[in-house]
Amino acid sequence: MMPPKLAPSTHPPGPPLRHYVRLLLLGLALLGLHVWAWRGIELEVARLLGSAPHMVDFLVRMMPPDLGVFRTVLDAVLETLQMAIIGTTLSLLLAFPLGFLAAGNLVHPLLRVVVRTLLNGIRSIPLIVYALFFVAAVGLGPLAGTLAMALYSTGMLGKFFSEAIETIDPRPVEGVLASGAGRLQALRFGVLPQVWPQFVAFILYRFELNVREGTILGLVGAGGIGFYLTLYMRSFEYGRVATLALIILAMIAVIDALSSYLRSKLI
Repeated sequence: MMPPKLAPSTHPPGPPLRHYVRLLLLGLALLGLHVWAWRGIELEVARLLGSAPHMVDFLVRMMPPDLGVFRTVLDAVLETLQMAIIGTTLSLLLAFPLGFLAAGNLVHPLLRVVVRTLLNGIRSIPLIVYALFFVAAVGLGPLAGTLAMALYSTGMLGKFFSEAIETIDPRPVEGVLASGAGRLQALRFGVLPQVWPQFVAFILYRFELNVREGTILGLVGAGGIGFYLTLYMRSFEYGRVATLALIILAMIAVIDALSSYLRSKLI
């Protein structure tokens, strides 16, 4: 009597051994990277735990908030908001064309490399350095901070815009071109409808960042609330620092809520 034949297995074969070896090597590399970074920042658990009383002491000194400077701080916060609005708008005007010129699926590769290099160079310089540059160029005040925001934001928005354009479906563009439309019409009716929702999200995100980062530009005299933050910290007026922090927190919360609302309506 012949033994019964076994049915072939329906389970797919597992990954080869080299797959697990690569995962192991990757894990060891990440572990080594974190050990190197841990030692570089001199992170010690005992030191971190021992700092808790100092943190508590700092928070206690901030209570109660000094509301006597509320009006002064509020004016500075509103100035920071004004800087973020104009800075984001100026960066949008610059980044919009640069984003299209940096998209590899729309322009010649050489032009893409040149524009991408320009955007990378703009983005590689810290915001505070731009602020120092414009303070030296146009003097102290919010104009310097606004120009610094605009230039720095251009690098980020231009990169985001170009990457969004490179992920579009080419068929709508080809269809518009096949109907006899020109390149500008192809961009208008084939590209923009696909990338507009992402563009809106990027612009709102950059605006939120500009509001947050604008709080430090006053450190170098470029307007905004950073001037008072430095002044109160150096004079150990922690109650006033608390008032400033609470106003910033409220402003960020409101902006975050408005951004979420606009995203839901526009995207």
